[in-house]
Amino acid sequence: MVRNPLALIRILATAAVLALAQPAAAVDWQPFPGEPMDTSALLKGAITDLYGNLLARTPNFTLSADEAEGIANVILGKVPRPSAIPVEGNRYTITGSEPKGLYARAGNIAMVVTMTDETVVFGVYDASIPGARAMQSVKDIASVLRSLGH
Repeated sequence: MVRNPLALIRILATAAVLALAQPAAAVDWQPFPGEPMDTSALLKGAITDLYGNLLARTPNFTLSADEAEGIANVILGKVPRPSAIPVEGNRYTITGSEPKGLYARAGNIAMVVTMTDETVVFGVYDASIPGARAMQSVKDIASVLRSLGH
């Protein structure tokens, strides 16, 4: 259950509007002025709830609800960790994980996923970008969501 739905709607609406205004290769999910985040490493991304319901996404990301929920269940330990996960018709090999997230790669494209108590934040990036930079971008988005109680 979302604790502060108006705040969540505000951040997601801002994220979605800003993402729509950007070229496909540049995602800027700057949630509030004065909270700088470097999201330039990300090509596309999404925010879902823990059940895969889409809350916000860049227009070029077609993550399905089943894919999102499946990844959330892997991170939560509800299902055994597979060697790969399907996203947008691609098979992403899981290359690493941490308590609330995972890293995966499909060819020259990589993905980082992190969770809050109520949301899952997905970021897709060019694998030539350091994974730590992309993970920081996704963690920054998640941090703002956490600060709002999500």
